[in-house]
Amino acid sequence: MFELGTIFPSLVISYTLTPFDLVLFPIYFAVIYFFGNRYRQRLSPDPLLYKYYGRALIIKLTSSFVFCLVYMYYYEGGDTSGYYHWCNQWFAFLFNDPATAISYILFDDIESFYKFFSSSDFRNYHYLMKYESNEDFFIRIASIVNLVGLNSFVCTSLLFGYLSFLGTWRLFMVFYDMYPHLRKQLALATLFIPSVVFWGSGLMKDTLTLMGLCWLTYSLYFGLVKRQNVVINVVWGFIMAAMTAKLKGYIILAFVPAAGYWAINMYKDKINSPILKFISGPFFLVIAGVLVLGMMRLIGDSLGKYSIDKLEQTAEGYQSWHQETGGMSYTIYGAGDFSAIGLLKAFPQGVNVTLFRPYLWEARSIFNLMAALESAYLFYFTLSILWRTKIVRLPAAIALDTNILFCLMFSLILAFAVGITSFNFGALVRYKIPVMPFYAIALILIDNAMKKESFLSKAMKR
Repeated sequence: MFELGTIFPSLVISYTLTPFDLVLFPIYFAVIYFFGNRYRQRLSPDPLLYKYYGRALIIKLTSSFVFCLVYMYYYEGGDTSGYYHWCNQWFAFLFNDPATAISYILFDDIESFYKFFSSSDFRNYHYLMKYESNEDFFIRIASIVNLVGLNSFVCTSLLFGYLSFLGTWRLFMVFYDMYPHLRKQLALATLFIPSVVFWGSGLMKDTLTLMGLCWLTYSLYFGLVKRQNVVINVVWGFIMAAMTAKLKGYIILAFVPAAGYWAINMYKDKINSPILKFISGPFFLVIAGVLVLGMMRLIGDSLGKYSIDKLEQTAEGYQSWHQETGGMSYTIYGAGDFSAIGLLKAFPQGVNVTLFRPYLWEARSIFNLMAALESAYLFYFTLSILWRTKIVRLPAAIALDTNILFCLMFSLILAFAVGITSFNFGALVRYKIPVMPFYAIALILIDNAMKKESFLSKAMKR
């Protein structure tokens, strides 16, 4: 078996910055930024958006580099190092047995898996390599990206950061298309939330699931609602849904009912006749239910441990593991009770911990402090919305806009799921990044509804 170092001496695995990384980093940064801007001109030619795209892309790529430094020198390891370890092992395996290496990536063949596993240095991070696990699936994707990144940890992370950016930019385009006058606020919610930018920038599953979720939203809106490039958007939507379900099925479990409601109501809003709109209400509800059940069955095999019958077992396992790992753990009272009453009791706690914790006095590290400051601002923004709506007017504000309920429904369901399964602020800050843009957008749209001159009259009619 060839030694990788004898073929490419500079490509030997390293968890610190190497001269090879330092040479490639500015090249990859410049190339991604150049071609990214060329792609922007085709994807969104509106000149008003250029400044947001350029700034957001630079911040994202810079965050990818900082992400590498943090895991190299602050954490000195972690899952991202484990993923890179196995990408490196596959890179070496590709030179020695190309056919088997390609078979492992493309066909998920058990024989190829064990051939690759047995030929590798699996003394480190062996827990990540379990056949047909979501980690195994991620490693196969990451190995392809790592090949493009020339086996450089830094360059591979840059590529992952760009993939995540492609998703968040599409999410921005969805809501900008509907609310062009809110472009600044929507850009802040989708492109510039610090925790989303940073924790969605590295060689992690969270980066791909963020991309998949945002891209799926884009495909649903422009493909099914706007009827633009229908085939292409449907295909990409299916790919992103399948990938996200395979990596983190609970995200799709939270997204499907909210997206089903959203898409159906977007069609319903296009009906001009009040009588037809009233009659179509129950019909669309039935159709939405059928679609939701159908999609759940369709992706059921991909959900694996996140399927309905295994969800309780998975949540209990996460609770035990994250509390055993120590660090900044938290407690949710009654979290072990998965009955309907138990879930209702845990719901406000789970949502609160995801959106508004850690509190400032709970911060024990610089990263916890940053998360606490962000959560404190989000709490202030939420309180200001509640104050302006006097709470009793909030339902009327939400009822004015289908998009508000879609964003709230998804973000609150996912916030609850994340809150009752993390039990550790270190894990929480990564797991909650898909929640943040949608919840922030919901607040922005509620604020927008409150500022409409016709709000009071419409509220009274309802």
